[in-house]
Amino acid sequence: MSKTLKTFAGIVIALFAVAMIGLVALAGRAVGADQFPDGGLERAIAAAEEENLNVTAASPYDIYGEEFVAGVPVCPGTDSQQLMQLTGLPEKPEGLPEEISENENYLVLVREDGSSVADGFDRASLDLCAVGVMPPFSSAAILPFAKTEEGNWVLAG
Repeated sequence: MSKTLKTFAGIVIALFAVAMIGLVALAGRAVGADQFPDGGLERAIAAAEEENLNVTAASPYDIYGEEFVAGVPVCPGTDSQQLMQLTGLPEKPEGLPEEISENENYLVLVREDGSSVADGFDRASLDLCAVGVMPPFSSAAILPFAKTEEGNWVLAG
């Protein structure tokens, strides 16, 4: 091999090594499966608001990630024990309080292994309970939302 070809091969190998080190460093900074993107649905609704839309749709699968297979809105008056009985969840969802006040509601997202997490919302800005109690749904479902005359967003049934 000529000296020029050896130099070129050395440069290519060095660039490859630097690229691999960079990828490993980026992977270490990625959001882990155990970290939950709080407020994801609110951000999706805010994006529709910025576009001056009055209706929009969102999929929990796209917002929160593929690790979640199902979701269920949790409305005021429902406690964690009732939710566990109705849905068959083995344990209380992470982030769900024992009692839900009248001005809040939650979206509980369930993983395939049965573990779950809750993302909470102020009903004055995002109301998942306007159409009443909703059964569990696939996280890939497209949820329709509409803006009310008062300016808040509701899950449209």
